[in-house]
Amino acid sequence: MIGSSRENWNGKPLPRDLGFLGLPGCELLVNPSVVRTMQTQEIRPGEGAVTFEMNMPNEPSVAGRKFYVQWLVEGPPGSRPWGAVTKALEIDLPATVGTVK
Repeated sequence: MIGSSRENWNGKPLPRDLGFLGLPGCELLVNPSVVRTMQTQEIRPGEGAVTFEMNMPNEPSVAGRKFYVQWLVEGPPGSRPWGAVTKALEIDLPATVGTVK
C-alpha cells in the first residue's frame, strides 16, 4: 500500500487497528491511496522480499514531498490470522526533480 499520509484515512485517525479484518494485533499505518499486488520471493522459510519500481512524474509539484509504504502479507492458505502487515516506511523525495538513484 502506498499513501500520502500517516495521520488519517477516510477522516479517521491512523494508526487503525485491523482486528475487524481478522488481523488482530495489526495496525494500518498509512492511508492506502495505491494498492498493488505482488508476488513475494522466499529468502528462507518464513521470510520473503519483493522489489518494485515506481515511476514518479518529473514535476516540481512532487519535489520534496513524502509518501509512505506498508505491506500487507497474506499467510498460507487456511492460516489464522490470514495475514499480517509490516511497519511503515517513510520515503522523502528529493527537493529537486530528476533521476534518483
